[in-house]
Amino acid sequence: MIGAGTAGLTYASLVADGNDITVFEKTAHAGGAFHYAAKAPLFQEVDANAQSFTRYIANLEAACRFKGVTFHFGADLSAKPELLAPYDGIVIATGAEYRFGLKTFVAWMLDTGMARAPGLARLFASPAAREWFYYKARRGTAARNVRLARPGQTLTVIGDAARAGKSKQAIASAFEAALRGGGAMR
Repeated sequence: MIGAGTAGLTYASLVADGNDITVFEKTAHAGGAFHYAAKAPLFQEVDANAQSFTRYIANLEAACRFKGVTFHFGADLSAKPELLAPYDGIVIATGAEYRFGLKTFVAWMLDTGMARAPGLARLFASPAAREWFYYKARRGTAARNVRLARPGQTLTVIGDAARAGKSKQAIASAFEAALRGGGAMR
């Protein structure tokens, strides 16, 4: 499996029983863009609380580890695609990315707390602005990762990697894929 964000962790925790699941994550920790969602003024129509988000990610990772999921953090599969060779199936849960060069700007606004400043918080609370930032300004990342699969490996794409959206839809797609039986198994 590629990606340890909320969709990837959810999927891994659901299919780990009876399967050999390995999660490769490019960054040094689990959670993906969910860490940034915790810094936004609103998350799914509710005031965001960073401690709750951190606890949620830690609990998902702990559930995976309890079920025997192996994690490889700091694994850049674009540089070492051969790491995926031993697997029968690959799940791509690499999230979405901002287009139009917005990644640095959005990260800065969230990291500095500017997104919670009164004027900007009102702007980002607007349904039209939030819709644009969730959907139109981002794109799924699966296209650049499907090339990592080798002939004969099954490929499943879940979460924002398939289509940029909100976390609720991303996690729901992890549940759907797990129920269908697609997966990164050996």
